[in-house]
Amino acid sequence: MIDKDSPLGKAYEAKKSESMFYRCAHFYSVTQVIEWLTRLGFGAIKTCQTIFKNLEEMTVLEPIKDGYGEGGFVVIAAQKEVKT
Repeated sequence: MIDKDSPLGKAYEAKKSESMFYRCAHFYSVTQVIEWLTRLGFGAIKTCQTIFKNLEEMTVLEPIKDGYGEGGFVVIAAQKEVKT
């Protein structure tokens, strides 16, 4: 997901009315999504992030780091126990 609180998320949000791709998009913060997952009973939540520079400045692949709060693109994995 694109983290709404990141510089990338803020840039996309500011220009979303001009973009045919993001015009109807809803951006959320990672914190908000993790809160929803927790309320829905998900656990073992893990995150990783990438895209630490402005897209115009990128010349090589960005590294992937654990966590969130620095990168613009975040992957969230969560697990829910199935009761049988």
